[in-house]
Amino acid sequence: MSSVLLVVVWGISVLLTTMLLVTAIKRNYINGQSIRVQYGNQVEALRFSRMLKKRKIDLHTLLHQEPLSIIQEQITNCRGCLKTAECDSVLNHSFVAETKLTFCPNYSSIAS
Repeated sequence: MSSVLLVVVWGISVLLTTMLLVTAIKRNYINGQSIRVQYGNQVEALRFSRMLKKRKIDLHTLLHQEPLSIIQEQITNCRGCLKTAECDSVLNHSFVAETKLTFCPNYSSIAS
């Protein structure tokens, strides 16, 4: 009888642990998506977004492939960049050689 009770208690324990883990994973996924949306909105407000489009780099893909710390660094780089005239010049041309992009602090992200 005590072994049956032990199995039932163990089963309930496993079930509760599984439910808690699934809930935590779901919450983590939702929070991660929310943060990526926020970072995406920040990138969209910068020249960096236009540069990504010019280089045919999908922002959504970038947000899911790069660590968020790298995305934050790219946002900071773009916001602090002093070469806005060069950037605007590149963005206003239909084609620009990759070698002309080395001024960009996010060059490693936009280079082929």
